[in-house]
Amino acid sequence: MNTLELPQNFNLIKSINLSEDKKIWFSLNFGFLLVPILGLIGGHQQFPDAINTDILEFKNFLIFMVGHAVMILVHELIHGLFIKITSGFKVNYGFTFSYAYAGNKYAYFNKKSYLAIALSPFILLGILLQLALVFLPSAYFWLFYLLQVFNLGGALGDFYVAYLTLSMPNDVLVN
Repeated sequence: MNTLELPQNFNLIKSINLSEDKKIWFSLNFGFLLVPILGLIGGHQQFPDAINTDILEFKNFLIFMVGHAVMILVHELIHGLFIKITSGFKVNYGFTFSYAYAGNKYAYFNKKSYLAIALSPFILLGILLQLALVFLPSAYFWLFYLLQVFNLGGALGDFYVAYLTLSMPNDVLVN
């Protein structure tokens, strides 16, 4: 059951605001910075022959930055698509200082719907980026590898709320 009103027989179990809880905010943003560093180290060790310094050229760096911005937008559009698919509710999009978002502040989602909404961008973008790594010329390796790493880092908040949702009773409603 996905609804715009919390049923009377439901009570608040837990409230989390990722932007207001400074400990969680810091942890997620630290993780977002740490994941690419570890990804670069791991990528260099795993794929030493793929190393080239072309990604450091300004043009290529600019392409990466534009690609990352597009990936963030697509990530949020996928959240919105799954909100629509699972509930039909109106989706609101926006940006804050540290993240982009898609949601509906009045909506309550069942566990299955919320997990699909939370995890679908990481899964779908991960598949597309992996296909790009496999099928595109090796000259594009680092661009798509770094986008894949940033896809992982950018999904840390989604993983955190999915983890919390999984630890809740099956009849939970998540806002």
